[in-house]
Amino acid sequence: MTRRRNRHRTHPPPPPPPPPPTAVRRHQLLPPMVLVDRDVRFVDEVQAFIQESGGLSYDQAIDLVLDKYKAKGIYNREREAAYRAEQIRYGDEVEGPAFDALRERRRKAAADGRSAVRKAPLAFYGKGDAYYLDMLEGTEPCLSEVAEAPGVTRLSIKIAWPPPSRSSRSYPDRTAFVAGSHKSLLLLCLGNCSPGNHEPGFYMVYDTQANSVAIVPPILPRDGVFPWCPPCHIARGWGGGTVAIQSRSDGGYLLAELLLCRDGRRHRPTGKATLFTWISGDAQGQWISKEVELPIPCHQDHLSFRADMVFAVGPTSLCWVDLLSGVLVYNHTDDTASGFHFIPLHPKIGTDAMKKKELELGWPEEYRSMCCIDDNTLQFVSIEGFNQDIPVAEMMLTTWILKSPRSPTKWQWHLLHSVHIGDLWHDPHYDDLSLLPSFPVISTLQPHVIYLSVHNYEYNPKHDMMQATELYVLSLDMRLRGVVSAFKAPSEKNGCAPYLKTFTSDFTRYLNQTSGDLYKVCPRGKEVSDGGESAWTSVWISAPISCASSSLQMYVQGVGMSSDSDMNKVFVASVRNWLRRVDPNDPTVKDLLACIATEVHKAIEDLSA
Repeated sequence: MTRRRNRHRTHPPPPPPPPPPTAVRRHQLLPPMVLVDRDVRFVDEVQAFIQESGGLSYDQAIDLVLDKYKAKGIYNREREAAYRAEQIRYGDEVEGPAFDALRERRRKAAADGRSAVRKAPLAFYGKGDAYYLDMLEGTEPCLSEVAEAPGVTRLSIKIAWPPPSRSSRSYPDRTAFVAGSHKSLLLLCLGNCSPGNHEPGFYMVYDTQANSVAIVPPILPRDGVFPWCPPCHIARGWGGGTVAIQSRSDGGYLLAELLLCRDGRRHRPTGKATLFTWISGDAQGQWISKEVELPIPCHQDHLSFRADMVFAVGPTSLCWVDLLSGVLVYNHTDDTASGFHFIPLHPKIGTDAMKKKELELGWPEEYRSMCCIDDNTLQFVSIEGFNQDIPVAEMMLTTWILKSPRSPTKWQWHLLHSVHIGDLWHDPHYDDLSLLPSFPVISTLQPHVIYLSVHNYEYNPKHDMMQATELYVLSLDMRLRGVVSAFKAPSEKNGCAPYLKTFTSDFTRYLNQTSGDLYKVCPRGKEVSDGGESAWTSVWISAPISCASSSLQMYVQGVGMSSDSDMNKVFVASVRNWLRRVDPNDPTVKDLLACIATEVHKAIEDLSA
């Protein structure tokens, strides 16, 4: 017997709450770039309303019924029938009235202009309209807190869906992730959005500047004539390489998804594909399909390209990135050809060896990443030697620049930085510890800064295994070869260390354009200091710039001189302290000092104005 909802019946005591966030105006303290966790959490507003009114939660009501039979030792159809009956009763007598009251409250708020998120009208018509209208009205993304990197920003979804007895279709599983981002837009996937899958699911486009949401249905067989052999998605996994989103100059957006055709005899994916695009505001209100030939590497027995991530480059191009092979670029304004061209990774990055060891090394996102720095530049980062039975200190953290990626012929790779992981600390005592950095993420605001996730492991005698107990997110400056800040991520409700898959987004830049509303700005975690209790902390504090110089790091990230004289004194003291720890004749240090001097001059001019 399975329950209707996947919920934990009991939870250990939650960890202590973080320090209370500070409410600020959008234009004051919102960071221009944030680290966003792809995982999205759900908040059931109907259940919250029931408990606020003094009623029993769904789990509590079910437990009361099942415990009667459990005490009697009854595990048969009678118990199953009682369980089903309680489900129906609870939906009709408890959830139904609560849902009606909550929806009426929302409608009054919308009529008074107090609605939290504006709902865009459905852009498509046909079977299932009522279902999607219920989903649209009862689903709201929530962005109440913004964390400055390396703190992690998380999104939540507030749901108020009708009881199952009132719907002709089942609802999506309570799973969601952020599939992509571009400018002010965040693309969320709720439930199962696999093309051709009839399980419930849909895309949600969240415009953080307009504070509005729109629903886009998944690709169904009627959107394109699928062959008798189902297509293969180009994404390696269901995450960052699935659907592309691009903001348009007219205020709308473009979605794009690639499905690979399979060989009719061996059912293996080929270089032929179907490109599906969805353009907001299009009168057709549907996915438009186009057959294309992809210039990607193919072998006789397998396809050598699977997308790990996808993002927009400039106003006209999209990039699907295989972190083991290369970059597939699509220019959707090119009508003369297919619009696709392929850029292989630089030979020194390593491709064939990685392909052969793909199953041993794990997901490529664990040790590689890529992002768009500007319309003419992509940046690639790799932890060379990851999971290859070599000491962590000997692993290399390497960054590469790809110039002119939108050109089929003028693109160029350039090595940017390369540093041994062991250069980040200098104590031999820690060389053999299982502190494996993973999930490198490039800062789009400061391309020389890389964010790394590091788990601290402890031996669990009960399960006879090493268990991740803590997660730290580090901010590493590749020019200075040191960790400039570190945050300890809060544990999950069950006490375990979180598993984060993050990416950088600059949607906070667009929030600044709308004044008046308040956001809560707080780091989702605890900053690690020199006096931290964890022995691991001292490993990373041995860098040229320590976490004590956080005000210097804030300045370099663009916060600038403050009108608060005390803050300025702290900043000046941090610069002096930093100069004592580095070689002032080092060219990198000189460049950074020149940059600081320039920014100070600009900040003084701004304050004077």
